[in-house]
Amino acid sequence: MSYIDFSILSLIFLIANIVEAVSGFGSVIISVTLGSIFFDINFLLPVIVPLNIILSIYLVTKYFQYIDKIFLLKNILPFMGSGLLIGIYIFNVLEGNLLKKIYGIVIIILSSKELYFYFTNKQNSIISKSKSNLFIFLSGLMQGIYASGGPLLVYGLSSMKFTKTVFRSNLSIIWLISNSILIINYYNNGNFNYTSIKYTTMLAPIIILGIFLGEKIHNKINEVTFKKVVYILLLIAGTFLTIRT
Repeated sequence: MSYIDFSILSLIFLIANIVEAVSGFGSVIISVTLGSIFFDINFLLPVIVPLNIILSIYLVTKYFQYIDKIFLLKNILPFMGSGLLIGIYIFNVLEGNLLKKIYGIVIIILSSKELYFYFTNKQNSIISKSKSNLFIFLSGLMQGIYASGGPLLVYGLSSMKFTKTVFRSNLSIIWLISNSILIINYYNNGNFNYTSIKYTTMLAPIIILGIFLGEKIHNKINEVTFKKVVYILLLIAGTFLTIRT
């Protein structure tokens, strides 16, 4: 990898980590969708996922008291966990470009719909419990395939009355658990190797700057603006996923 290539990867990773430090998700999906313009996705995931774990450990440790542990165990992990296992199987045996494109289109539709309600000041839609569980399951599926389950999980939890800090804290522990499982899978497949570890190590210091800037933004942004930013990020991410497949 040339100096220019590494500089591009570093900038993408910095932006992605600022986003995750602010919202609790977005690091991997932004890194992968932007990074795939320049690099192979099979190279990116084993490099980026371990770094996301570092960020998740920081957020979980600092904001552990805000995690809704009962809700996490009863309403998220059973559905997302089953989807994650199926997604890992698909990642190991199937080519997922078509699924990735469909995923991007779904994200564009969902985020556009939510942004319409926010910017027109009309009453926001509330999804049912069954639909919420479905989207949580699908988020696990996409997490297993592309480590990018954030958008669907955010939508699945959109009707929950969480503050932005509780919302971010719950997402952080979910990514810590699921990405740790993904690393084990990458290792078993041989994708987590010397090359990926080398670039993971080189990018690690960028996390500190991303956390610092992200924390500053998170503490200053209000609830409504926060949700608007979240869905705008989903729209951008979904667009990139669709275009790049």
